[in-house]
Amino acid sequence: MGRQTWLGAVVTVGSVIIAYFSAIEATAYIWQIGFVVGMVLLWRGTAASTRGPWSLALARTAIGWGFIDNSQDHFRSRWIDEAGRPLSGILGGAARRAPSFFLDPPYQAFLQGIVLPNLLTFAYLIVLGELLVGLSLSLGLLTRLGAVGGMWLSLNYMLMKGFATHGAYVDKVFFLVELVCLVGAAGLAYGLDTQLRGKLSGALGWLLIGGRGADQESARRPTPRPLPT
Repeated sequence: MGRQTWLGAVVTVGSVIIAYFSAIEATAYIWQIGFVVGMVLLWRGTAASTRGPWSLALARTAIGWGFIDNSQDHFRSRWIDEAGRPLSGILGGAARRAPSFFLDPPYQAFLQGIVLPNLLTFAYLIVLGELLVGLSLSLGLLTRLGAVGGMWLSLNYMLMKGFATHGAYVDKVFFLVELVCLVGAAGLAYGLDTQLRGKLSGALGWLLIGGRGADQESARRPTPRPLPT
């Protein structure tokens, strides 16, 4: 891994830590500027080994950024400190609204029977899940796994708001972009998965990062011909 690559990853993770824990008034500006700087360094560091268009990397990074921003906002809104109570109003309203889609009644029963009685547990799952998905997609690290996690979160948000309602349109966009990241192995475009491509082999490599694993890369290289004597 080149210097710019690891430096970009460190700056990006550092900016996220600032987003969560800094008490400075300008934190919202500082962490996002740091995030962009980290992404630029990471993209420059992985440019030589990238296998994918910059547009795919841009879409992946934007969705990851969105998940991190959501997670730090929920953390700072004290979803965890207040035993999940800030989440209660959101989920309570979703559980009581009039159904508008055939999946609404079973999902609302799930909210009422399982989620609402365990608010703090689900508050932790949402905040942590958004953080991990956001880091995976932003850094392009184990991107297919992160894309599946993002699709799961987006699907739940769609069902919570009502799949057929206008309010779920952002989550539908997120879901589609995450699907593109999954199918397109987006971490191989200016992401850390480019550094793992030669190290993960077989089915595991295909599942986590996509593309060709180490075994397939070796098999794909032409056998050198002996020089004529």
